[in-house]
Amino acid sequence: MDRRSIEYWESVTGQRNVTWIPHGVDVDYFRPLMSRSVGPFRVVFAGQHDRDFEALSQVVRTVAERTSDIHFVLIGKHQQLKELASQVPNAVQVENLTDEEYLKALQEADLLLLPLLSSTVCNVVLEGMACGTPVVTTGGGIEDYLEDESAVVVLKGDVEGMVDAILVQADVRSGHKLSSHSARRQSERFSWSEVSRRHVELYASALQ
Repeated sequence: MDRRSIEYWESVTGQRNVTWIPHGVDVDYFRPLMSRSVGPFRVVFAGQHDRDFEALSQVVRTVAERTSDIHFVLIGKHQQLKELASQVPNAVQVENLTDEEYLKALQEADLLLLPLLSSTVCNVVLEGMACGTPVVTTGGGIEDYLEDESAVVVLKGDVEGMVDAILVQADVRSGHKLSSHSARRQSERFSWSEVSRRHVELYASALQ
């Protein structure tokens, strides 16, 4: 859940007794590469639940029309991903990745693109950030896990906003680059050890 949910759950309980504790990520497993292979600017998309495939399709097609220097890796089984990869030269669709292959895809990505229909927390966002991959995604609750130095958050369906964000990040001359180091640092706020500590503190306070 996100902080926006607190008000709803307090209305259910009838008391101001709801505490928000964020979701966590394994920052020991999901981690940046020491060095990365040289290649084209790589944008990764992953998942299926609550993904905005229509917006994704428009973003990928629009970027491909404007430049051939950006490559997309589309991870998932959704039919629209397969169709998109078959129609856009610089897009590939992959599925049934092993854990190691999925980790490598996130580590080698320059940007994580995740258009969402709704959002509170998303494992892929946390896993990407832990790998040092900046994020372009849709607002609606996921902002609780993001910061401006390593993420661009747009309104749902804002195709042009996502396109602009990708092009800016891919432009070597851009002075508005998102920070890989900031993405990693932000993810460490949600390490399982930190999240577990907050749970223990909450239980301890409830027993007092």
